[in-house]
Amino acid sequence: METQWTRMTADEAAEIIQHNDMVAFSGFTPAGSPKALPAAIARRANEQHEAKKPYQIRLLTGASISAAADDVLSDADAVSWRAPYQTSSSLRKKINQGAVSFVDLHLSEVAQMVNYGFFGDIDVAVIEASALAPDGRVWLTSGIGNAPT
Repeated sequence: METQWTRMTADEAAEIIQHNDMVAFSGFTPAGSPKALPAAIARRANEQHEAKKPYQIRLLTGASISAAADDVLSDADAVSWRAPYQTSSSLRKKINQGAVSFVDLHLSEVAQMVNYGFFGDIDVAVIEASALAPDGRVWLTSGIGNAPT
């Protein structure tokens, strides 16, 4: 199907995400949260750190995402800020050590806080979709969460 939209690999998408970007992931628990991109972001962070360059993202979600996603990002030291909820023991340790800033708020408040600009601009939104129409319509997967925000 011919579209005007660019398709890219997870590694190509990770190249778009810059140090200190506010990245919003879709999903509500592992359902609907990114599957391949967190590992690609972690690889990019590791490459940047090996080159002695800073690389961390600020990560906003609608709820928890998969522990695998938070774990791989935490293990790569790829997160500087996280909200509103997470279940990763690796990330929790970094939060408790003060290495990662964390905003703990009720999940029902996230969309309003984003809409009112309390977290600043979102630089990149990563939304899991099952289909993309040529005219730009998107079919979201089961974890819609705050994607409409």
